[in-house]
Amino acid sequence: MVWMSILDTLDDCTVLCGPEQHRVTANTFVLVQNCDIFRMAYEDMVDDESREFTAPNVSHQIMQLLVNLLHKKIQPSDITSIRDLMDLFEAMRYLNCSYKKTRLSNQLWELVRALDVSTNSMETMIQTAFHLIETHPREFLSKARVVSKMKFDVYKHVFGLE
Repeated sequence: MVWMSILDTLDDCTVLCGPEQHRVTANTFVLVQNCDIFRMAYEDMVDDESREFTAPNVSHQIMQLLVNLLHKKIQPSDITSIRDLMDLFEAMRYLNCSYKKTRLSNQLWELVRALDVSTNSMETMIQTAFHLIETHPREFLSKARVVSKMKFDVYKHVFGLE
């Protein structure tokens, strides 16, 4: 038996995603309440129009992830991919959606904090810096120093901590 959430029965709109226009179904009220771009599009819809929104710059996978998050099918802690979180932040920026942004940032920090000391880890630190400097500045800079393998004197000079 397939379990459905109550919101699944209330899905009354479709989001056409990416250049291929893959379809993601959602609840209009939830989308409009949480994403300003969808709210503005909804206000411009004629009453008898089908409820189709477009998000050409958001992939089908990330839109489905966002809809699942908005519909409370998943929690931020269920997202275990740094790449998915980064793509989700970009989609939320594009759609002007701030739903659970702090909890998503905390989940991103947990994943970055667990990185080992490697070249790939430093690349990931650089990619996530924009989000984590804002929400976890001390922890992020401390982790960056360890991952970059900089001596503390050099690190202080580079980041102007002298």
